Amino acid sequence: LYEKGKKEEASAVFNSNLLVAILIITVLMPIGLILVLLSPELFSFPKEHIFEARILFLATFVVFQITTLRSVLHVASFVKNRFDLRRIFSVLGRVSQIGLIIILFNFHEPNLIIVGIGAIVFAGVGILGDLFLWRLLLPEIKFRFQRFTRQNFRSLFKTGSWSFVFLLGTTLLLNVDMIIANRNLSLEMAGVYGALFAIPKNLRIIASMLGGVWGPSMLSRFSQDDRFGKGYL
Repeated sequence: LYEKGKKEEASAVFNSNLLVAILIITVLMPIGLILVLLSPELFSFPKEHIFEARILFLATFVVFQITTLRSVLHVASFVKNRFDLRRIFSVLGRVSQIGLIIILFNFHEPNLIIVGIGAIVFAGVGILGDLFLWRLLLPEIKFRFQRFTRQNFRSLFKTGSWSFVFLLGTTLLLNVDMIIANRNLSLEMAGVYGALFAIPKNLRIIASMLGGVWGPSMLSRFSQDDRFGKGYL
């Protein structure tokens, strides 16, 4: 809609989508807190690290909520085809996360709480970058409840719900082996497996970065009814 000059309609869709994301986050809050409390029953932890594990699970849940909200704000970089700017903030977030963890590990005994703090810092830098790019690239698209429409809400809620199911399924598919290792292997062997698991995980990150180069351009051409890339010919 934005590419076709229908900025009012685009603003209505954006505000409806943002409200759907906020609603999903609100609904998931009690579920996430219950899972945090039950985490020692679901996974195997040394008794002396149960509190740390709960804090790490809580941090992971917070990061998941922030990521849900960020999925709406990503529209600015996609519409303007400025994925390079988003990648800059992604790198800054990762550097901030690693730098903070290294500093805290030097001044404090390494623990899972520090890892959770690092994850929140990464997500925090990312959403601040998304907010900055939203205001920089799409200043005419503002957050206003008055532009919320029920028709868009129903459509986006259905789409958002299935997107959440897809995201949850993908997360489980990519990490279910870690859950199985935690439940069936010794803590030492599970730790070794977790370290080796970083190799395919980093390969997936590289693949997603390469895919991100083409994604915005493809969506931009599709929004202009150029499904076969005639604009590049």
